[in-house]
Amino acid sequence: MANTQTNTATHKHATQMFDSAVSAVLPQHMISEHVQFEAENNILTVDDREYKVNKNVYVVGFGKAVCGMARAVDNILRNHIQAGIISVPIGSVASFKKAGKSEMILTSDTKINVLEGAKNNLPDDNSHQSAKAIHQLVSSLTAKDILLVLISGGGSALLSSPSSSISLEDEMKLTQILSRRAATIQQLNLVRKNIEILKGGGLAIEAHPAKVISLILSDVIGDPLDTIASGPTVPDPSTPKQCINLFEELKVLDHVPSSVIEHLQALVNSPEKQASEQHDWSHVQNVIVGSNTKAALRAAKEATDLGYVSYILSTTLDGEAKEIGSLFVQLTEYICLVYKSKHYGERIPALVELEFEIIKKGIEKSSINELIKAIEMSRNSGLGLCVISGGETTVKIKGSGKGGRNQEMVLSSAIAYGKSLSSNRNLEHFNVHFLSAGTDGQDGPTEAAGAVISAEFIKQAEDKGLDLQEYLDNNDSNTLFSMFTNALVETGFTGTNVMDLQILLVNFTQLNNQ
Repeated sequence: MANTQTNTATHKHATQMFDSAVSAVLPQHMISEHVQFEAENNILTVDDREYKVNKNVYVVGFGKAVCGMARAVDNILRNHIQAGIISVPIGSVASFKKAGKSEMILTSDTKINVLEGAKNNLPDDNSHQSAKAIHQLVSSLTAKDILLVLISGGGSALLSSPSSSISLEDEMKLTQILSRRAATIQQLNLVRKNIEILKGGGLAIEAHPAKVISLILSDVIGDPLDTIASGPTVPDPSTPKQCINLFEELKVLDHVPSSVIEHLQALVNSPEKQASEQHDWSHVQNVIVGSNTKAALRAAKEATDLGYVSYILSTTLDGEAKEIGSLFVQLTEYICLVYKSKHYGERIPALVELEFEIIKKGIEKSSINELIKAIEMSRNSGLGLCVISGGETTVKIKGSGKGGRNQEMVLSSAIAYGKSLSSNRNLEHFNVHFLSAGTDGQDGPTEAAGAVISAEFIKQAEDKGLDLQEYLDNNDSNTLFSMFTNALVETGFTGTNVMDLQILLVNFTQLNNQ
């Protein structure tokens, strides 16, 4: 086991890597990397496309991170912005003020109006009114205008725009019905794109013939443009018939509000739907300005700067949080075995078995092969190894405790790691830290972003006589980690969101010195 000084330093490295990753996807950094304005000639450049600006810019936005995005855009184009509306979660501005993050708040003289709604991340009358205001603004634009659309996670609930034949109450009822049947976010978005005006490319169509530039912060695994906030500026490949088929598959067809069924059936052979499929999208530019991959790359760079061999295992990690927590312990055991094995080609039975279990949990064989190369580089150089991953997991709530998916993952890993330490003395020679945290700074209904553990944490828990499994069974990870100094990762509300990051640090220094 590492000494206290080494353990503290490694703990600090893990949190430093996470903080660096978050900084890479903060609105100011993201926007400035993709958006430049040449004031002398009034030329706006977004990636590789140029636009002539002359007091003809309008801004709309919706999502948990668009406050900071709007501020960044306002700083660049203020003199040319004519009007704007952003729809953000209730309490966003107050939260930023309380945290002292003035850079995330629009100044008092801005022309961009901030509207709050979607309590508990669900569509409500406030978000519906915000969507109506956004719809009115974009539909009034002309060919000489430029519309900047700011999109981030949570945008679907904040742009609630049901078709005129469907009431907000009916849509909310439908959402509850589908959620009770454990519909995925992809399935919910499929329905939203077919029953709302502004989803599924609808906003871009309503804004035509104005030029539309969407700056998108992705909170979806794989960054599919048609899924993020239900794709308001992206062509929609889905069909109304798919929605009806989904209702049948989930056995809820008889419970869906009649207004929804009538709307979908009317669309099946509707010229309106066919027209949207034939829309000319040349006036639209969609740009992903921030993603989990970008955050992971920055974490990897920080790890390298701190003296680690870094490797990004995956940025598409999903599944149940506690299962992923145990996966990282299996990865730790695998890393330590490969490190100690001089000839991996011998196919040590324990390695083969671990590799099989890791592949079963979704890690590709090619990724494991690349991991082996990183382990060998670490062993040959005497540097520690940093394995980074990202994505978004889920939690099956069975208890009444307080926690979040990241804290649950880390608690699960602590339990599995404790068992490994007691049965495998070789692990005692390695200094291992595991961190998982949400880039938005809020893991579940807690004030923590996530948690970080090591062998020292496990020993302290044993000394306190705590039953970690009991806390996991009660989904009470936050209560447990709150009992320890520095176990929680606390960043405050960051103003961004590109899902979660995991950082596994395995330090081989002690073995190399033997």
